[in-house]
Amino acid sequence: MPHRIAFATGSFLGGGTERYLVRMLRHLDRQRFAPYVVTLDDSGQLRNEAHALAPVYEVKLTGKLFNRQGLRELWRLRKWLRDERIEIVHGLMDRATIYGALAAKLAGGLPVVASHRYTVLPVGRGLAIFYVLVIRFLVHHVIPNTHAAVPWLEKRGIRRGRITVVHNGISLEHLSPVVERPHHPSPVTICCVGRLDEVKGQHLLVEAVGALAKEGHTTKVVLVGSGPEEHTLRKRASDLGIADAIEWTGYLPDPTDVLRRSDICVLTSYNEGFPNAVLEYLAAGRPVVATVVGGVPEMVRPEVTGLLVPPGDAHALAQALKRLMTDDEARRRMGWAGRAFVEAELTVVKEVERTQEVYTHVLAESRS
Repeated sequence: MPHRIAFATGSFLGGGTERYLVRMLRHLDRQRFAPYVVTLDDSGQLRNEAHALAPVYEVKLTGKLFNRQGLRELWRLRKWLRDERIEIVHGLMDRATIYGALAAKLAGGLPVVASHRYTVLPVGRGLAIFYVLVIRFLVHHVIPNTHAAVPWLEKRGIRRGRITVVHNGISLEHLSPVVERPHHPSPVTICCVGRLDEVKGQHLLVEAVGALAKEGHTTKVVLVGSGPEEHTLRKRASDLGIADAIEWTGYLPDPTDVLRRSDICVLTSYNEGFPNAVLEYLAAGRPVVATVVGGVPEMVRPEVTGLLVPPGDAHALAQALKRLMTDDEARRRMGWAGRAFVEAELTVVKEVERTQEVYTHVLAESRS
């Protein structure tokens, strides 16, 4: 009989964590593990896909985790875990990990694994403290997706023996081998994928392209994503006279076609874990210019798979872009190296295998 595992998620939005959940549901070895999903919000772009891959249990919250309704739902979830004979809970993100771990404790002390995708917690102080207490005392094993998160965990009392780094993986089925863009007289195309949010730093790309335009370097920029900063970014692009150089696609569930028609891919974030956008860039065989944040240096190796710049430095970003815009051979070499690196180390098969090894270890420990 396969071991029954319940993934606890906040929602089915199209972010990195939710996409990780779908990858696990799709590629888990069903002879060894039977997946279930607990969600705090049964909505989002990936909802239908998740429902098609596993039974889904919705926690019906009315706001805070621990108001009267939240406590009733916690007891109800505890019963569901027992009724479904769940053997291990895998928490994703902060709120879902907290709720899932508490329910697992109430259900008889079920073993809990937690994916950790932070080097800086993007939550309020109260929730952050609660999250740290939960992963320290109720979670049996923590799976960060980057080595950069390990010191953060160790400083909060998580022993190294309870930590296993598992990098994000990607399925290469929909990404054909690297297709080199032929030399053509049109401007080099720069792609940037991510929510249009201040922490993602797309304003730096707009400033950099504006500076390059003043020097006579024309380029085309494709911004993939939507978010609260879109109006501000559009206005700044207009002020710099580069509005016509930017294509706004909005959110795309699969940016593959955009990546294929791009020459350089960019990440401008101020804070990241192990960003899926960079993983997709490398898998598409595109050189990457990225900020030195979180686990990015574990993927973008200077002069090998791309170039690194300090976060918040539009001038350094412009210089890195100029270097690749004017060097066809460097773009080609870095693109091939990035694709080879993903094929060797960052496939979804490796990601799932390494995670399943953690499950097996934790289940064995819980029975010893």
